Amino acid sequence: MRTITARCRGISLSAILNICSIAVLFLLISFSSVEAQSDGVWAWGASYFGELGSGTSIYNNVPVQSNISGVVAVAAGGSHTVAVKSDGTVWTWGSNVDGQLGNGTSIISSNVPVQANISGVVAVAAGGGHTVALTSLFHDVLPWFWAHDYIDAIYYAGITTGCTQEPLNYCPSTDVNRAQMAAFIIRAKFGESFTYDTTRHFTDVTDTHWAFKYIQKMFEEGISTGYGDGIYGPSLAVNRASMAAFLARVFLGMQ
Repeated sequence: MRTITARCRGISLSAILNICSIAVLFLLISFSSVEAQSDGVWAWGASYFGELGSGTSIYNNVPVQSNISGVVAVAAGGSHTVAVKSDGTVWTWGSNVDGQLGNGTSIISSNVPVQANISGVVAVAAGGGHTVALTSLFHDVLPWFWAHDYIDAIYYAGITTGCTQEPLNYCPSTDVNRAQMAAFIIRAKFGESFTYDTTRHFTDVTDTHWAFKYIQKMFEEGISTGYGDGIYGPSLAVNRASMAAFLARVFLGMQ
């Protein structure tokens, strides 16, 4: 995992919201640095409110490890620190005078990470007494991704449930095969209840194949006639992002 620092170039949301100058101003006041690495979060400098997250409020002039793991992004505020875990949860520590820890409590501060009341977060930024988070339905489909709207649309239409559930991921760059494509298309057109011929149309798709009914229906509706010679190619790959765009345009009326 690459190192993500609490500087402008390391916090994409700060750049988007044009608040890097605020974050860096408070970073200079309270912290020397905060970094998230594959082996944990490390911080050093002032810790009057426990903003180093090490379980103490002791100033440190060498890096100390915060009591948290699984972090993919961090941000430093005036007197608090924010981290996003790979599961989309947000964890905060340090001052809570203005409620910036986001955990719904009135504690003044915390020198260990506490979970904020939010999920599905993909990026964070922090100011003097506030925290900002960017959420996305799918943890791996950011709002500016070209197929974002298509992917969200087919999820809400019940066509896909994603590739993982906790966190909810779509895996947009992962290929699906033609069997999965058939399931996408037939679910979009008919749902899960439809009639189909039980006599095999393709020699490489048996009646025990998990996608048999979808592939049968694809043929019967004239959506796919396979590759010829009775071959459908159920294991051949199709890009998921392209598949999402195709489904949304054809079946949901999107442009």
